[in-house]
Amino acid sequence: MYGGRAGIAYQARLLYLDRVQPLWWPAAEYSSEQWRAAPLGERYRFAKSIIRSRVLLGRTREEVGHQLGSTPSTDSAIYALRATGFQNLWWVLAVNFEHGRVKTVSRTLAWLDP
Repeated sequence: MYGGRAGIAYQARLLYLDRVQPLWWPAAEYSSEQWRAAPLGERYRFAKSIIRSRVLLGRTREEVGHQLGSTPSTDSAIYALRATGFQNLWWVLAVNFEHGRVKTVSRTLAWLDP
């Protein structure tokens, strides 16, 4: 894709973004109403609260849809949290289902088309 120094810098930045957790993000207590009212790029404030409280674990797809605003149709769903400022790379909340219920919730990176 990229060669030489530009390619190395590109790959290094992706590795850095993938490994360094956004510890500096401010934390806000999650509520469904505040999540829905927050602009797309501002939802990152609720990520820590959602993950730490385990509020989504064991929930069905419909319950997750009610909490986060859109019902997932597959065994994994992502919800945009914040743009990284690097092309279309976003921090996202990844919700994974097993047997129709939430198994894991994590914060990760994904390429999104805004």
